[in-house]
Amino acid sequence: MLNLMMGLNTAMKALQVYSYAVDTTVHNVANMADPSYSRQLADITASEPFSITGGQIGTGSQLSNVERIRDVYLDSQIMEAENNVGSESIINRTYQNLAAIFPEVNGVTSGLQTQITQFFTDWQNLATQAASGSASGILSAQNTLYQDATAMTQSINAKAVSLNNMRADLTTDLGDDIDKANSYIKQIYALNGEIKQVYAMGQSPNDLLDQRTAAMTNLSELINFNTQTSTDGTVTLILNGNPLVSGATSYNVLTTVVPSVQTSVPPASLTLALQIQDPNYPILGITSPGGEGKGKGTAVATASLTGGEIAGILNSRDTIVQSYQTALDETANSLITVVNQVETSGKLVAGGAQATNFFTGSDAMNIGIDSTKSTPSNIAYSSNFTGTGFVSNDIATILGNLGNKLVSNFTYTTNIGLTSNQPLSMAGVTATTANPDTITINNNITVNYNSTMTVADLIKAINVAGGGSVSAVFNDNTQSLWIYSSQGLNITDTKTAAETSVLLSKWNLKEEQWSAANVDYPYISTAGVNLTSASWLNQEYKLNTMPTSSGQVALTTNGIETVTNWNNGQWIKMTGIAIMSVFPNGYATTQAAGQKFVLGNQPASQLSTNVVQSFQVTDLKGNFTQALNLVGNVTFDDIYQSNMDKLSADSTTASSMLTQYEDSLTQLQTMQQQVTQVNSDNEEAQAAIYQRGYDAAVRLENTIDQMLNTLINNTGTSSTSSTTSN
Repeated sequence: MLNLMMGLNTAMKALQVYSYAVDTTVHNVANMADPSYSRQLADITASEPFSITGGQIGTGSQLSNVERIRDVYLDSQIMEAENNVGSESIINRTYQNLAAIFPEVNGVTSGLQTQITQFFTDWQNLATQAASGSASGILSAQNTLYQDATAMTQSINAKAVSLNNMRADLTTDLGDDIDKANSYIKQIYALNGEIKQVYAMGQSPNDLLDQRTAAMTNLSELINFNTQTSTDGTVTLILNGNPLVSGATSYNVLTTVVPSVQTSVPPASLTLALQIQDPNYPILGITSPGGEGKGKGTAVATASLTGGEIAGILNSRDTIVQSYQTALDETANSLITVVNQVETSGKLVAGGAQATNFFTGSDAMNIGIDSTKSTPSNIAYSSNFTGTGFVSNDIATILGNLGNKLVSNFTYTTNIGLTSNQPLSMAGVTATTANPDTITINNNITVNYNSTMTVADLIKAINVAGGGSVSAVFNDNTQSLWIYSSQGLNITDTKTAAETSVLLSKWNLKEEQWSAANVDYPYISTAGVNLTSASWLNQEYKLNTMPTSSGQVALTTNGIETVTNWNNGQWIKMTGIAIMSVFPNGYATTQAAGQKFVLGNQPASQLSTNVVQSFQVTDLKGNFTQALNLVGNVTFDDIYQSNMDKLSADSTTASSMLTQYEDSLTQLQTMQQQVTQVNSDNEEAQAAIYQRGYDAAVRLENTIDQMLNTLINNTGTSSTSSTTSN
């Protein structure tokens, strides 16, 4: 009878096992629409046997485990792919928005480049009218120039506003993504606790594991993190060495912080922190629960954010959009700087007042037309020099040909102590017409001058010899000479034997490359310290573009390249001086008023031959020149268009990268779905197997029940009947 009871117990266990197995199948079908659900499989195994003399008797089956059917390795790959897609989707969207601001990248021909070209064409038309002497033609050309220039500056302003709005929108997106990320962090932390409890009871928390995997996958779309799994089933998530989730023990949250710039650096350290400081554009930080939104926390280095939407947002806002905002500023500031230099060298009427600036402002956001130009006759088109140096349309001609001139390379003098109508003899020139002094520009332009020529005569001679590739102006107010060219200038000034020094040496001619736009660092010293003393260490400093920690810069002159290593532990001025040390009188400085960095060289005074050399500075590693807005040998025709070409190429690359990442993610998700996905036909077939097992167990139970019934009810009855018959 004991054996029959064991059989009955075995049958009852089978009923229970197959009942649980059917429940598992039903659970699968009930959740088949949930993409994060992993199919579960009842693991039915033989239960512990019963040992008897001569062997073991089986005790039936047991549900040893409900297995979660999932490839955890694919999960890690999917999270990495989500991370890539998250970042690249933001970047691709950013480029699409930039293309809307700069429609030239999509082939639109009525964009800003067309307006800039028209601006120079209007100056050419003004030069033509000035040469004709038609008063009505001149006024009409001035009016057209004013109208087109106004439209151009308004277009630049509008693009600057749009770029600012883009950065503001990205900051809003950053806050939204931080909120979403924090909700996933808290969810993962809470699930860790529940999962730990279930594992502690010896059970499998399959549904909780699915929920945690889904939360981690969603989090990976937002930010990159490393994962560690503990023996108790909990996970630890780490971002740049900082724990986001520490198992079931604790968690931290993301927040936004504004990095501070370093001030009052100890002179002994020569350390300079170069960081962006703008409360409108906070970066990512980590803080304790409840600290989010407080502006306090541990800043996360942007370089450590390798993927996810948050990395894409910060990269888009602080690098991509900022770079095109800086490029637009460089275009605007270059126009402002050079056009104003040339325009203020002109006069409104013969012998009249010097012209005022053409443009106002300093960058793309505030560039405008000087209010005096609203009366178009106040637009100067001639230097209006008296004497033989007078040219009726030289200012307009130079500005009309400005497109082929470098935007931020300048060869110039400071105050020479002469006005345009004074003879060069007053500067110590004794050369005669028969035996002149000679200026040679780039070995192919020769300008002869002598003592009887005026400054205006010299300017005219340079312009005639330059043939449009080299142009010169002279400002009577500042008594300074400016030379513009389509390439860097190598200038040699040779004097006669009787003179004590060459003219351009006496005038301190120099060649410089300026930042094409303001570098944007504030001076806090009342003296406006110009990087010339140790007090530089007390200057607050910030840059629109975050410099790399180190790099290499190449200076090329006369075909010879000299490489300089730098790091952000140096004074920026000292880095510049090291770069320019290839020249005997190379130097680096800044313009306090314009907030521009300057690299330059000039010859020593009192030399028999005055040589000014052109140079090109480029980054081999790092971004020294980019951080200081040094654009190199770029012309007005190229400065805007080159950025549009770059935008077009970058947009194509971003779109291609996103497609590749999305295809990879789709493939991985498909592979995982083939493992985890619930198939109703398969589940029905599996349930049928369980049903047959269940039915068999029922029949077995009935059979054993009958055997027990016979044993209990019939054994005694048969014995009594036999005794009676005897």
